[in-house]
Amino acid sequence: MAFSYPSNRPFKLSSTGVTVLAKSNSLGSVRSLATRRSKSRSHGSDNRVSLLGLDFGSTTSSAVVAKAGVQSNCVTGRMQFGNPQVVYRSESVFTPFCDDSIDEDQVARHLDEWLEQGELRNEDIFASASILTGLAAQRDNAKAVVRLVEAQIGETLIATADDPCLESWLAFMGSCSALSRHYPDTPIINLDIGGGTMNPAIGLNGNVLGTGCYFIGARHFQFVPGTYQLVSVSKYGARLMEFLGIRTSVGDRIGKRELNAILETYVKALEAIVAGEPDFFGSPVG
Repeated sequence: MAFSYPSNRPFKLSSTGVTVLAKSNSLGSVRSLATRRSKSRSHGSDNRVSLLGLDFGSTTSSAVVAKAGVQSNCVTGRMQFGNPQVVYRSESVFTPFCDDSIDEDQVARHLDEWLEQGELRNEDIFASASILTGLAAQRDNAKAVVRLVEAQIGETLIATADDPCLESWLAFMGSCSALSRHYPDTPIINLDIGGGTMNPAIGLNGNVLGTGCYFIGARHFQFVPGTYQLVSVSKYGARLMEFLGIRTSVGDRIGKRELNAILETYVKALEAIVAGEPDFFGSPVG
């Protein structure tokens, strides 16, 4: 299969937001590799604290630093963050891969740069969270990268979304949950096309009803910038090339006809997903 993910089962986030659960036939549970505990660090007289978020995806990685107030909910009495303000957003960088692994040394350098540019010291971080998604979550040393982040950042919540439902849910809630609630009787499909995976989700009245994952993305075929000379092909891209009878190898230039064949197949796959036509994915390429 060049497109279909092994699992499309539902998932849920716990009420505390710190435990990620997902079921998968072949990849096991999405792992919450660290659980955020209450921190006793002082956050100043203005009750505003520093928050750090890290995102490692199939194609790019980035960081964001925000300031937020800590306040008590007047209804539930629970402590919560309020009035968040982003104070630093890093430039997106290519997620560094070396063969079948994530380049840990380069990740460490990116972390140092982001903390320096965001003017954030480890001891100033009140809470942080990181997520590894797509192809990054499937790499051989994903757990090692988790340990590296924990070592450099400290206590943090880290989730590796090796079951795709988490990505699909997050993308829907972040992109169109408000639109979905505005039109409560209209089903809405959100397509999140990334570097390694395309994560669709269908929702109604702000609630996700179904999710999926397909290996459609920008990083399955990598080229020398400004050319169509192949420098890397993922195993899913290689399967698609084999199905289409394309014999271009790494180092060669891919022709216009071959390129169009790949793009047309991707478009047909997207159309089949939206139209709910499973027969496409019953084919050898699906």
